[in-house]
Amino acid sequence: GPVSQGEFLKHLGIEQRATTLMAKTTPEVSEDISGALKRLTEGGRLTVDMKLGSDEKGEETGEVVLDIQPLPRKEGKAKPEEATAT
Repeated sequence: GPVSQGEFLKHLGIEQRATTLMAKTTPEVSEDISGALKRLTEGGRLTVDMKLGSDEKGEETGEVVLDIQPLPRKEGKAKPEEATAT
């Protein structure tokens, strides 16, 4: 049956790949990778903007540019880590 994006990516080995990458980089980059892993596997909602690329003359190149960002949290809602903290 259908699976979530997170389950699919975990089946492909995203957690192992992220762990390998984090072991080979700086703490700052490791934090970025960890955050990206959570966004991709924990079912957070994302916005995706698709644009056609253009060259310096403004002519379309046919390249598709994706800008993927997490949706901003609504005021008053606890972050998941805050909701489970004891």
